[in-house]
Amino acid sequence: MKPRFFILIPIIFLFSCGKKTPDELIAGKWRMDKDATVHRSPELNSGNSFAMQFILSSMELNATEYKNDHTYSFIDVPTGKETPKGSWKFMNGGKQLVCVDSAGKESSENIITLNADSLVTESSGLVFVSYREK
Repeated sequence: MKPRFFILIPIIFLFSCGKKTPDELIAGKWRMDKDATVHRSPELNSGNSFAMQFILSSMELNATEYKNDHTYSFIDVPTGKETPKGSWKFMNGGKQLVCVDSAGKESSENIITLNADSLVTESSGLVFVSYREK
């Protein structure tokens, strides 16, 4: 009986260590995937307005960093300049991401997918796809 017990312990340990919390998963730098976002929300590309193209392009050149201390910053990717923006938290059991900017304005996004490599959110009927910057 003892040999089976010793084999079972490492297997249980491996399975229990692999699962990360939403806080652990979101911590890091995320960049928007413009093509995947437009594919998931084609209305962003409808009419090909200059303003919308400018917004999508600027989102692609920035990253959002969610930190372990529950603050977030925007990072200008070409220069690396970081601009602190505010705080973040999860609501509804990790299914909603709520950000409060430095002026106290709150915004929220529903989380569709959050894993080690991708963050997919929905806000006002639009789907935004981001990938973790390595």
